[in-house]
Amino acid sequence: MKELYGTANHEYTTDGVLVKSVYYNSTGEIGLSFDYKVLDGNTIACYLWENDKGNLKFTVRYDYQFLNLTNTIGNENRGMAFYGKQDKNLLSVYKYENQIINDPGGTTYTYEIDTQNRVVKRMEVGQSELFYDTYTYYEKPPCAGILRL
Repeated sequence: MKELYGTANHEYTTDGVLVKSVYYNSTGEIGLSFDYKVLDGNTIACYLWENDKGNLKFTVRYDYQFLNLTNTIGNENRGMAFYGKQDKNLLSVYKYENQIINDPGGTTYTYEIDTQNRVVKRMEVGQSELFYDTYTYYEKPPCAGILRL
């Protein structure tokens, strides 16, 4: 039977960076717990623990090679504000480290950037999968005057 998780608690630093997520099962016990390690504004590792017994399921490692590019995608813009403050830079690779998931090359990311250094396309390549997202930015028009009735 598949375990369902009904509630979750998220912990953040004073800067709004997500450092822990705990998901509870239908009986109120801890089902899954995620611990995030952050360095220089970027998430560099995520540890997934099964239940509260300390059973480490897997670790995810994150790499940032695009240090000259600021992350303009943002969790809030993607409807996921509960993930907290976004990473400072754009993710280049994430890779699972365990015996359960066969992920030798990890997942890599490449980006297309517009003239204002904003992400307009993100490509994600896994073992045999390719996904991409496109982003559109809407500028507020300057106020042309006061509307008179």
